[in-house]
This record gives sequence, structure tokens and C-alpha cells, in this order.
Amino acid sequence: MDEIQTVIPQILMLFCIAAVGWILRRIHVFTNEVIKGVNSITLKAAWPAMILMTTQKDCTEESLQGFLIVFAFTLVLLLVLMVILGWGCAGLFKDRNNQVFTLLAVMPNAGFVGLPIIEALYGSVGVLYLAAFLAAFNFVLWTVGVLLFSDFSLKNLKCMLNPGLIASVIGTLLFLLKIRLPSFALSTVKQLGSLTTPFSMLLLGARLDMIRLPILRELRLWAALVLKMLVIPLAAVAVFHFLKVDPVVQGVTILSFAMPSASAAQLFAEKYDRDVEFSIAGVSATMLVCILTLPLIILIAGI
Repeated sequence: MDEIQTVIPQILMLFCIAAVGWILRRIHVFTNEVIKGVNSITLKAAWPAMILMTTQKDCTEESLQGFLIVFAFTLVLLLVLMVILGWGCAGLFKDRNNQVFTLLAVMPNAGFVGLPIIEALYGSVGVLYLAAFLAAFNFVLWTVGVLLFSDFSLKNLKCMLNPGLIASVIGTLLFLLKIRLPSFALSTVKQLGSLTTPFSMLLLGARLDMIRLPILRELRLWAALVLKMLVIPLAAVAVFHFLKVDPVVQGVTILSFAMPSASAAQLFAEKYDRDVEFSIAGVSATMLVCILTLPLIILIAGI
């Protein structure tokens, strides 16, 4: 399949960057302090810049309608899943790391891994709809995701006032109002945003030495993997079966949900001192498994 020929080099590239992070850890360049610092830079500067970068797209009236459909569908489904798993099913695992399980099971790495596949299949229109998916993804991540890790309560609502959410609101407004950043500003956010993928993978590699064999035998890891790579993408396929929407809108959304777990699981685990080993095992496992599950989802969805 052409899609798999596209995704395998992308996965290999990500693992190569992770290998560099592992080497830097072994030669003591990536100390614990450096890891925390790079993690903060990624969350507070690179990721918000990437959000602004993905929303700086031109569109027609027709593609704007598709953008809004993808945004609304993604927003609703992610919100429902985050609430159900964050405060429901994740309670099956009675520990304070349920939040990591929820991000691994729900939030997809649509930007890093999905972009080359969607661009190859659908061109610039597909990339525009992917930007809609990422806009909804970031709204959910930086609101419900942050609240989930902050032990949800009204007094913690102030934690939602963060660079990620601010960038999501600004970026979406700029897109809908068709406002384009000046060239120097756009170049700045592109340069900063392009750091997100390498920084995330370097951090993943730097923490690979934490993984121990027992983690691979844990039920919660395999539960997160099955939910992320099969159950949720197939649920999206089932919903779209009853919706009469543009095939490109449908294909981009389903493919985005079929991507591996987002690196945000590890970034948030680092930031909030949760189960980093579990987050690394989950992100790595879903990246490998997607090589097998992605063709299955594509076949079932008829993409």
C-alpha cells in the first residue's frame, strides 16, 4: 500500500531521532535537569508556535465548510472520549497515573506521523483539514487534558490559561478571519514550531532507558494500545458511515484518529511528574503497531 510506504520512513525517522536522544542520555548530555528544561521549552514555546503555524492556511468557502466539519467532529469525539476515559474507564486502574493512560488511549500523533500520509493522499486540501483536526486536538489537550493532570476542580481552572490554549484560540481566530501573519512573524513561528517534533523524539529517546520488561506485561498498556489503534478509529469509521460528508473530510479525520499516541502523553507525564515509563512505552508501542493497524483501518474505511 502506498500509505504504508509513506508511513514507514516517517516512523523510522522518528525512531532515529529518538536514538540520538538515547545516545545523548548515555553520554550524560541529557541530564534530568536538561530533560525538564527541554520539556518546558517544547510545551511553552515550540508547541504553541506549531499551533499557530498549522492554522496559517488559505481556504475557499467550500474548504472552510469542510474545515468546520472536521473541527466540530474531532472536538466532540475527543471531548467525549477524554471525559469517559479520564473519569470513567481509567478508574479501573486505581493509581494517580490514569491521566497518562487517557492521553495514550485518546490523543493521536496526527501532526508528526499523519501529515505526510494525508498530504500524499489528498494534497493541500487534506493538509487544510488536518489543520482543523489539530486545532480541535489542541483545544482539548490544553483544556481538558491540563485539567485532567491538575486533578480537576474549579480552583484549578486557572491552569487552562496556558500558552497552548492561548495559541489555539489565536490561531483559530486568525484562520477564520483570514488574517495572515507578517512574513517575519510567520517565519518565526515556523522555525519555533519545527522544533516540536525533534524535541519530542529526543526526549522520548532520552527516557528509553527507563523502560523495564514488566511494563510490557501490564494490562493498562495493552488496553491503551487497543483503544487507540483499533477501537477509536473504528468508532470514527462507524459514525461516518451514517454521515453524508465529503470523502476527503471523512478520510482525513479517520486517518488522523488512526495515528499513534501523541507525544504529549510523555511531555505531560514529565511536566506533572506522572508515570514517564508508561508514557514512553505507550508512545513507542503505538508507533510500531500503526504499521499493522493503519492498513486495516484504511481497508475497512474504504479510503
